[in-house]
Amino acid sequence: MHKLFPHFRFGAFGGSSLALAMLALAMLVSTVAAQTPPADSSRTDETVEALLRRGDALYAAFDNNSALDSYMSAYARAPGRFDVLLRLTRAYHDLAKDLLAAGSKKAAEETIRKAVAVAEEMKEKFPDRPETYFQLAAAYGNLALFKGGKSKVKIGRDVEQYAKKAIALDSTYAPAYVALGLFYREVSDLNWIQRSFAKVLFGGVPKGSKEDAAAMLERAIALNPDFALAHFELAITYEKMGRKEDAIPHLRKAIELPPATSQDVRNREIARKLLEKWTK
Repeated sequence: MHKLFPHFRFGAFGGSSLALAMLALAMLVSTVAAQTPPADSSRTDETVEALLRRGDALYAAFDNNSALDSYMSAYARAPGRFDVLLRLTRAYHDLAKDLLAAGSKKAAEETIRKAVAVAEEMKEKFPDRPETYFQLAAAYGNLALFKGGKSKVKIGRDVEQYAKKAIALDSTYAPAYVALGLFYREVSDLNWIQRSFAKVLFGGVPKGSKEDAAAMLERAIALNPDFALAHFELAITYEKMGRKEDAIPHLRKAIELPPATSQDVRNREIARKLLEKWTK
């Protein structure tokens, strides 16, 4: 979630906020419901399958809290399944974004920590899946919202590496490009104090410009033209680059596309207000 705009955010460097998807990067996270694999039928457990179907229906209705209950019940029965872990971390992540948007910062932090824990479990059990590293990037990026100083800088570097790892595993995985684009945008907004801080602690500042950010978001849209979050974030990026005319079509697209997550719903309202302001 972006604190300038409450949506998917990577807050790894403080000061400026990133949208990833509230992931979001999905932002990201989270934020990629349409790309969640169907329930795994290779190990059929009717109870687990029913719980996943119920959770998916609730998630599609933007009831993240109730969806999470169903996914937790599925996890209790099948903790080793990839499709269960992916849904669980996504639901924790999206619920945290809902809580933060509602002003419940403490509850949001507790919830995003749970998303991090499940994402780490995914890394242990499924280290060769791009979704694993996207969820790590999204979860840690949002955890950085609650950190300060040195921790934020370190998390920022981790977010970049996780996003790049996801792309290395699958160069067609659009959400990872959104995560990386949002990271580059935040790096480009660092002030000289933050850059000096990063240089002292880690020997340098990660590279990234708004042009790099736009290129990653454009790539995500090329891979998935119906990715509402990517359109929204590209519009925000273009505006920051002084390219408001280029941003307007992407705002319209973010409004037109059906929302896949509760954050998409919030982003749609932000996009409507921005479009009205920018087209006066």
